[in-house]
Amino acid sequence: MLPAISDFFKDTFTENITKLLQPASLIASSIFFILNLLFIFPALVDKDIPIATGLVSLNAALQVVLAVTIVLVIAYLLLSFNNSILKLMTGELWSDSPLLGRSLTKWQKALRTKLEQQEQAQKPISNAKSLETRWERVTRFPEEDTYIGPTALINVLNATSSYIWHHYGIDMAALWPHMQIIIANDSNSALADRIDNEKATLDFLINLTFLLALFAVEQVLLQCFLLRQGWTVLWVLLPLALAYIVYRSAVSKARSWGDAMQMAFDMHRDSLREALGLQPFQSEEDERQVWEKVSRLLLWGDTADEVFDIQPEQTTPKPSVISSANVQTVLQYGVGDVADPVLAHLMPANASAAPTIQRTFQYIDYILLVSNTGVEGNNCVADGIHIVVSDSQIPRIDPPVKAKDWKGAEYTAEIMLANEANIAHQLLWHIDMLPANGSISLQYRLPSRMFKATTNNPQSLLITMLETISSRGDDITYTFSIENTGGDTDATLEVFDNRRPLPDELPLGLLELPDNTSQDKEPDRLSKPERYCWNLGRLSRGQYVLTYTVFYNQE
Repeated sequence: MLPAISDFFKDTFTENITKLLQPASLIASSIFFILNLLFIFPALVDKDIPIATGLVSLNAALQVVLAVTIVLVIAYLLLSFNNSILKLMTGELWSDSPLLGRSLTKWQKALRTKLEQQEQAQKPISNAKSLETRWERVTRFPEEDTYIGPTALINVLNATSSYIWHHYGIDMAALWPHMQIIIANDSNSALADRIDNEKATLDFLINLTFLLALFAVEQVLLQCFLLRQGWTVLWVLLPLALAYIVYRSAVSKARSWGDAMQMAFDMHRDSLREALGLQPFQSEEDERQVWEKVSRLLLWGDTADEVFDIQPEQTTPKPSVISSANVQTVLQYGVGDVADPVLAHLMPANASAAPTIQRTFQYIDYILLVSNTGVEGNNCVADGIHIVVSDSQIPRIDPPVKAKDWKGAEYTAEIMLANEANIAHQLLWHIDMLPANGSISLQYRLPSRMFKATTNNPQSLLITMLETISSRGDDITYTFSIENTGGDTDATLEVFDNRRPLPDELPLGLLELPDNTSQDKEPDRLSKPERYCWNLGRLSRGQYVLTYTVFYNQE
């Protein structure tokens, strides 16, 4: 226990000391301390300010300890308020001010417009100069007007995010922390080192700009309220000029840092895709759509299950076969989706005038090959053959289930009802006799699930369904993912399950809306064939999820 506590404090203390001694804060605080020591402190001593004269009277050792302490405290404050200082220097803290913030923002927009006009004017004359001007514009300003701020620094930083978003559909706020891990684990750490060095230099220049501006404020207060020396207050222009020069260097360094971050996404996107478990991209447009969905997932919790590389074999259970010892069996199956032919009579006579109906009827086709491997001539005739087939995808099976072989002979299966030890009903097939080296193929079909959706604009509605069956098979949770890719449309959803009759009490559903709110939905029971009808109301563009659970009686 004690070694663990010791290691914790040791690691924490070492990490904090390491951060505190970073040049970005330590060198900037040292410069600020030296400026105060050379220009502010002597004036305080000449005016016999008690604190200043008291410090002079200390011995040299205490003065050194005090100086080091002050430098470390300033460095610690710079680290603690790093985000606030950055927002102050970029203008985020005062961008909404009616005079300064909005005026400077308007000026920055005018500068971007000037570059755009210059780019268009250069195209007929020199394409190379036009491309150079375009690069100047996209690295200095974001594409969107809403992200243009009052300072050059914020615009350069936003230009990097805008570049990565428009090229790849990646939101840096969502995926940059993940990309940092990717490039940090890369065997070639040159890019990671460059990004860290560029960021450290940028932080140092921002901190130094802030401290030079703070020193200028100190000079104004000293000259106006303590020394009262009139025109000597103009000396404040010198630190302000130095602050502006350092600020322009920070803007230039921000562009270099942005170039390195762009390079990280240009080179390591595929590694990031693999680390997140995303499907391989089929095209540039597919890549953009996937990154946009992942960004929304990480930022706002939107659904993006379809972009992950999950193999169906890992999630879909397979049917199982148990047969008599004197035969061999092979089972093949396939899942298909077709339009429901049973419900064709529900379509109105004037179908062209009615909303198109999207139907899905899912079925599973089975082919069961039974072979007698005995040697002919030794009276190895297999009789009384029993074969049990179960499929957890079909929890309940309603009789009858019939199969035919390739000669047209018909076989009927016996339904073995599920109990607490089974997760699904089972089919028991009987074969009276099978000669040696003989075989028989049984083909049969089991219905799985059906649903249909009616909308004013069916082409814009995409629906998928997931079924979750309880371990006892007596209840099923249905989850419908409904994506409206078009405009506002009225929608209803009808659900069928011909494996079992509907329960007496209809379930209550939950409809999750794109804004992360939800609504309770109660279905209506329609006429034969028995089905639910969910009135989803008017759907706007976005992703919806309808979930409900149906409880069935096992008796």
